[in-house]
Formats: sequence, C-alpha cells, structure tokens
Amino acid sequence: MRKLALLVAVLIGASSCTVAEGSDSEDPDFDRDYIDDFEGDDEEAAAEEAEMGELDAADDLDDLEDLDPTMGGVDPGSGTSPEGGAGPEGGTGPEGGTGPEGSDGPSGSSGSAVKKHGPHGPMSILEDDPNFSGVGYDGSGGKTYDPVKAGERLDQAKALGADVIRVMTWWHDKVPGDPHATSKPSFVSSKPDGYDWRAFDMQVSQARARGLKVLVTIPAGPMPYWASEEPEVCVKKGGWSCAWKPKYKEYAAWVSAVGRHVKQKGFRIWAWTFVNEPNIAPFLQDETQLRTAHRYRKLWFHARKALRKTAGVKARVFFSDQANNQSQFGAEAVRWRLFNQALCLELDKDPEVISGFCPEKKRRVEASGIAFHPYASTPGNAKKSVEFLQQLVDDAADAGRLPKKRGLYMTESAFLTARGADAGKLGAATFSVSAGMQAVYMNKADRLLSENPRVKALAQYELVDEGRGTWDCGLRFALGQVTLTSGEVITGDFLEVRLGRHLTVQPAGGTPRTLAWSEIAGAASGSPQFWAVDQGSPKPAYAAYRVAIDVRKHGSEVDIWGLARADTGAGFSIEALTPSGWLEAKAVKTDELGYGKATIPIGTAKAWRIRFGGELSREAR
Repeated sequence: MRKLALLVAVLIGASSCTVAEGSDSEDPDFDRDYIDDFEGDDEEAAAEEAEMGELDAADDLDDLEDLDPTMGGVDPGSGTSPEGGAGPEGGTGPEGGTGPEGSDGPSGSSGSAVKKHGPHGPMSILEDDPNFSGVGYDGSGGKTYDPVKAGERLDQAKALGADVIRVMTWWHDKVPGDPHATSKPSFVSSKPDGYDWRAFDMQVSQARARGLKVLVTIPAGPMPYWASEEPEVCVKKGGWSCAWKPKYKEYAAWVSAVGRHVKQKGFRIWAWTFVNEPNIAPFLQDETQLRTAHRYRKLWFHARKALRKTAGVKARVFFSDQANNQSQFGAEAVRWRLFNQALCLELDKDPEVISGFCPEKKRRVEASGIAFHPYASTPGNAKKSVEFLQQLVDDAADAGRLPKKRGLYMTESAFLTARGADAGKLGAATFSVSAGMQAVYMNKADRLLSENPRVKALAQYELVDEGRGTWDCGLRFALGQVTLTSGEVITGDFLEVRLGRHLTVQPAGGTPRTLAWSEIAGAASGSPQFWAVDQGSPKPAYAAYRVAIDVRKHGSEVDIWGLARADTGAGFSIEALTPSGWLEAKAVKTDELGYGKATIPIGTAKAWRIRFGGELSREAR
C-alpha cells in the first residue's frame, strides 16, 4: 500500500507540475530561464559563483543590489576576509548605503569603490510585520493599511538603534482570489501585477526612508493551496499554514515576481532568505524529513536563479534560516539533520539520498552567509546552539558544499515571556521567562554572540507581543481586549497569557487582574474572546534593547560590556552605584554600531549602568 501511495503521490505531483509548467506560458522570459535540472545547471552555477565573488569583493554589508561592473576589482583585503564574506574589519556604519543619501535607486553606478567602514560588532535585525506594515483589520475581517501607524512603529525601531528590518513576504496573503482554493486563478505567477503589494511596499518604503536596511524573507509556507503538488492534503490539514510539497516552478515564479516588483519600485534590499524555517512543518513539509531537506535544496536553487536571472537582482542571499533545537545536538537530532541533508552530506546515513536525491556531482551552495533562529531558554543555550551550527557550516565548507568561513546571521530570535500551546518547547525543553528576566537574558545573549567574530547579525522578534500567548517575546506588551462571560470588556496590557490557564491584564490606571480561563467568554468552546488591538506599555526589554549592559566580575575588577544601538561611535558612560549615589566611572569609546567595553575597579560599587544620549541601561549587579 505504501508503494502504491507513493506512486499515486508521484503521479499527482507530476500532474500538478504539468499544470505549473503551463502556468507561466505568458512569460517567455521566465519559462526560458526555468529548468528543473538544478544540479546540472552548470551555467547558472558559474553565474552564481561569479556574482558571489563580486559581492564578496565589494561587500561591506551595505545595501548593494546592482553592482558597478568594476566592483569585482576591489581589493578583497580591504575590509573583507580572503575567503569572501565580511571579516571583523568589514561591515557598515548605521548610515550604510552607497547611492545618494536617501535614495532607493540602484547603487554603485558611479564606478567608484564602495566605502569601507571600521571594525564593529554584529548588526541588529528587528522584525515586526503587522506593526511595521501598518496592517489592521476592520469589523468585517477585511484589511486596513495605516501608513501613519507604520511610520510610528518604524520610528521606534530607528530610535532603538535597529539596523535592519526583516520583512516576511507571505505568499498566501498576496495572491489573488481565495488562497484556500485548490485551483489556481487566472494570473501569471512570475509577474508582479497579479499580487497585493500594499503591506510589503509600506513596510519597505517606510523603512528605507528612515535609513533602515531591509532583509526580505520569501517563505514557501503558508502558501496558496493550489501551489501544492497535492492540494487535497492542504484541504485535509487545514489550519493557518499549508506548506505541503510546494511546486518548484510555482515557488520560483513567486520569487521572480517579488524580485521584479523590487526592481520596478527601485527598492534597495540588504539581503534575502528563502523558504523560512525549512526544518519545521508549518513552513515546509514532505513525506519524510529527508524528502523535506531535498525539497528545500531544490527550492533554494530555483529561487536563487529566479532572483538573479529572471528578476535581474544581484543579491546577498543566505542559506538555512532554520529553527533551533537547543535540547539535542548531534547527527540524529531531527531539526539539525536537515542542514546536512540539504547539502547532500552524510550520505552513508541516508541510503535514500544515494538512490536519487543527490547525484554524483553535487552543486555547491553559493550563499553569502548562514541564517539562523537561536530561540533558547537561556543565553548559554543560545550560544551553544550557534557554536554547533558553526561547526556544521565549517564541516560543510570543508566538504566543498559551501564557501569557506561564511558569516552567521541571526535573522530571528528572542526570549519568550508567555507560553502557549504552540510555544512551549524547543526540542523537548520548555522555556518562558519573566518580563524582567527577558531583559537580562537578551543582554547576556547579545554579548555572548557578539563575542563570536563569525556572528554578523543579532535579531529580535518582535517590537510588540503578538498577544495570543503562543509566541510573545516583544519589547512591548500587546494592548488588548478581553470579553468576560459576565459581558464585561477589559482593555489593557496583556502581561501574561497562559492558554487554558489564565490571562493577566493591566488596565490603564488600574491594578493588574488575573482572569481565570473560565471567566473568559468563549474559552470553554475553544474560542476565547481576547485579542491584541495595539501596542502597549514598554517591557523592561524595551530600554534594555536600546542600551544593553552585561557585567562579569573578576576579583577586585568588573568587566563591563555595553551596546548603545543608536550610537555611531560617539561613546557612552559607565556609571557606578556607590554609597554616594550614581557616579560616572568611565567614558567608553564605541565602534560604529555602539559596541564598547571596559574593565574598572569594583571599589565600593554595588551596581553599574550605562548612560547614552539621555537614556539608561538596566542596572546590572
């Protein structure tokens, strides 16, 4: 029966692919560029390698999109490591960019060399799609778009010192018609004119207007059901996300449409990732883990070519973008295994790969860096996870499957302050911390990761809690409304959401109220009536993100690390709490992104803090 089921699946997939083959018949450019033999596409492999070499030679982490033809002659020793990829001397200051000030047009057209920046720590990536895009919902479930609100939130991101905004281009949100339909509506997938770009354009244009760089992620799931090789499986699974066997050509066409739209708008994009968290089922799923890994490999190569060739975008592209598994390390840990499987490594452990998934000639992945989401229960576990990934990356490079010494980019991460049904574990370990401990852990993790020279970016998800109790880890509480069984409606900050247990709300000007699940209307039927409506009060993490501090005591001295994210090299002051009160202990020179550290005598001090631009860090002891 299993063999029969697999045969039926193959036939269905082949039939679906046949539909996909004709889906872009009105786009001869895309049809000509697209071939399914991604491993044997020697012409594209050479083009990718040449483009990565060009990017490596000029790469100082600025917003390079269209490179000047002479850029390939830039001395790789001028701020980049010989292997390609920015070394500690590379990177960019907060101003970034190579085109005219405030311009989003193609950069590098003057033929002059890209400006190099001084040494600095990792960049800071912040994601908060609903808030940064200004999307809301009216009473009938329709979407609203508020550019003023989007601008206010992005102003906060800029003031907090974020360098990069991560934008998720959700496939199912942008297609015409019903995304749950199993038949594709009449439109050409590879052309931008069939999609709804309002939220995307608002987020990208407003971020760029504020000098923020943009990282675009193009997930495969949630996808429209008709883009699956087996859409009937999507119907059966239901729920928020379908990521079951996305068609390769439809995904490549979708990526082409995104890239072409970006080119038409003149947006400058700092970097791109594809699929998003391919090692967990809500974002990519096939019949087995191995088949999922192989599907990710094919999707990545197809998307990379579509962006480069059909859309004509020269781009910094990252590989992996995978979810963490802090509880298991080693070859048998399922989430980690996808990385090696997608690179056609450890073939002796996967005979199925040898039989057809990975050919004798295995194409190298030309990635600018490796993206990762190190969610963890402690800063130490986050560090351990990153170091484990780094070893996987280096082993893959030694095997010739990746360029050597690629940087590690944290593109999504945080410490959770609420635990719900969908957010209770990474691997087998539960994790949820208080709002106060979130700030402490965030600072400690940033320090631990920034001390690794291979880490090129830190991440925070998100500015505002989702407010659903499933993945709340923002810098601000969600302001929400709760309807009680008595009919009373309470509006306030959601301090803690424990699904099935209780909800603690802080009404404006009142005292916190902890509501038992039984008090919430609809909870008994599985449809509790509470929802986030706006951003609420800042958590302790809000100030701790803008001005971070971590201390380590060594005998009679204390080693103080700080990060004033909005700093551009001016420096900050360390203050010590003495019997006489808070006194300045040392002025610290910072790098271009606000990193600095100093060792000072402990003396009579009991605590330390950092002052920058009128703002204070938390008190560290």
